Amino acid sequence: MESAQEPDKGRYEIAASTGTTVPNAAGRLQIWENSWPGHSYVIGADVAEGLEHGDYSAAVVIHHITGKQVAQWHGHCDPDIFARVLYHLGMMYNTAYLVPERNNHGMAVVMSLTKTLLYPLAKIWTERHIEPPNRPLPRYGWLTTTASKPALIDNLIMEFRDDTHGLVSREIFLEMLTYVQDSQGRFGAQQGRHDDLIMAAAIAKYTRTKITLPASAGKPYTAPVNNIEAHF
Repeated sequence: MESAQEPDKGRYEIAASTGTTVPNAAGRLQIWENSWPGHSYVIGADVAEGLEHGDYSAAVVIHHITGKQVAQWHGHCDPDIFARVLYHLGMMYNTAYLVPERNNHGMAVVMSLTKTLLYPLAKIWTERHIEPPNRPLPRYGWLTTTASKPALIDNLIMEFRDDTHGLVSREIFLEMLTYVQDSQGRFGAQQGRHDDLIMAAAIAKYTRTKITLPASAGKPYTAPVNNIEAHF
């Protein structure tokens, strides 16, 4: 695919078939910082059904070492299309680690990434389960449960408390205004509100601490300056 010269900040639409990005003031892809050669990134993804008036699908891209948010995609589309968006985002950010939620419609995204699009399996979050006769079978994608969700949210709360979250998205901060804890201690969006970006960010933030740091981790991080070529 052709590479494109892009500004460090801006909104775009990304073609699911080719990965081509086109500037669009209302675009679903927002970039704050392009990929930096030799650096590693993590993409957390919350998957929705794709209905026009339903929940949104969301992807948050963070720098593996610093945890700084560099991009996000947020919008409505069918799960198989969202899988292609994630594929192209991953390629754009140096074959980033993809951590798509595999709950419900997320399984369709995981299947597309692993079976159709053939994203490198080593760069997709994997959990291993022992099944008879004691064979460790891989389960790709992140499973959000009543047991795993508190770890995501507690980690995000800790980063906000310590001012180490590195998030820059206005949309994420707006979602947080209506993200509440109920009488039973469960976190979620208020009725009629959304928490798609919060979940995508929380997944990326938590799993980046569990993924082995790249060999470049010991090298000083220098942010890109001016225009950086996006790699498609």
